[in-house]
Amino acid sequence: MMSIRKARGLSLYSLLLFLVFSSQVSAVTFRAEVQILAVSAEGSAAMQLAKGEFFCQEGQRFSWFGGGVTLRITPFLLEENIVQTDLEIITLGSQRLTRLLRENLKLRQKFTLKEIPAKSGDYYRLEIILDLAEKPAGAGYPLEDTTVWGVDESVHFLVHFVRGSLGDYDWNPAASLLEGMNRLGKDDLNLYYSDKADLYLCPAKIPEGIWQSPSGFGVKPSDNEIFILYNREQRAVGPRPINVLAFYKLWGYAPDFVVYGASGYHANPHFEAKRLMEKGRLAPLKRFLVPIHSWGEEFENGLLQSASFIRFLIDSYGITRFRTFYERSWDLNLESCFDEIYGEDFSRLEKDWRLFLKKYIPTKSDLGLFAERLLFIRNYEQVLPYWEYMYRLHPDHDDISYKLATCYYSLGDYSRALKVYRNLKALRHSSTQTAYMVGNALLQLGDLKS
Repeated sequence: MMSIRKARGLSLYSLLLFLVFSSQVSAVTFRAEVQILAVSAEGSAAMQLAKGEFFCQEGQRFSWFGGGVTLRITPFLLEENIVQTDLEIITLGSQRLTRLLRENLKLRQKFTLKEIPAKSGDYYRLEIILDLAEKPAGAGYPLEDTTVWGVDESVHFLVHFVRGSLGDYDWNPAASLLEGMNRLGKDDLNLYYSDKADLYLCPAKIPEGIWQSPSGFGVKPSDNEIFILYNREQRAVGPRPINVLAFYKLWGYAPDFVVYGASGYHANPHFEAKRLMEKGRLAPLKRFLVPIHSWGEEFENGLLQSASFIRFLIDSYGITRFRTFYERSWDLNLESCFDEIYGEDFSRLEKDWRLFLKKYIPTKSDLGLFAERLLFIRNYEQVLPYWEYMYRLHPDHDDISYKLATCYYSLGDYSRALKVYRNLKALRHSSTQTAYMVGNALLQLGDLKS
């Protein structure tokens, strides 16, 4: 006969198996479609500020941000099509509001939350639809799993990276670049971090990251988090991610044209916009006065042009006036706000900016710092135009020549690399390293005799 102790042991074992199996079976994933709208006080005008889709687990809180509004949601499936949903709504800036509520939402039916206070006496409107879903792709990097994610820190950032990824290898130079950009933001834009932000170097677009734009980064101001896409195809480190977060946290919400433009102040925007002008690709700025999700295929141009234009305003009229403009600007009154704060209508300001660009001539000091830091993280494709331009200005400068040749070589353009390396030798700036790279370039080109 089986002993009582053995029977109890089997019963306990069976119970544990049942609990594990039950937890796996009962785990429910929800897909949420959400949008944030700006609505005028009288209700006569509305504009979609942000839209998105995210996945969340039953009983677990998920945080989403868009259009100046943070939504924290914790869902529980009560019945076949009823979801008890704990919602927390948080807005930004001096009119910061936090609202807590519990609602029973029906699956696949829109839930609307109206009259969330916004700028200019207007309102936000939140709309959300929940449905059941499979676990999303890309969920292989759960943020809470310390066997997947490593962490280290710099002065202003807790840097998280997937172990064994490119972010793991590069976190130190990436953090160094961002710390340098942070110092510039503090000096020129009065931005600062009062506490360390959580910075995630992501090998893929993980579900927890709110990827507000195709530029490869997202921020969650209320959680003090930055998500940056960091892999061999795209390294989205630079001033924009950290500045977007800082602007939202310190100055509150502003339209995308304003906050994304200002965040690119130190990304050499005049150089980039001048290149667009020379190629005949400079679009009318009014095209980008709408929320960023509407920029479509012109997204990259919109980032560059808005950054150049906003930097032009800041440098021409000062940071104090720009802050006043930032704090008053709102998507439903953006164009008129330029006239109100700067005393010129938007079309006049754009003409002045275009005249400035025509006369703008980049200098080594304009380009050098950012170019050095991009080279440091081996972002050769993005940094190549900077070194090419500086080489045209200073063809006899050995450091510029060497770094241009390094870009060509690293991008597989061995013929151009060889030409620049040989020019270094002709200028008698050769070194053992230069001779070594000349040999490597010849080898890659199949020239074994030279």
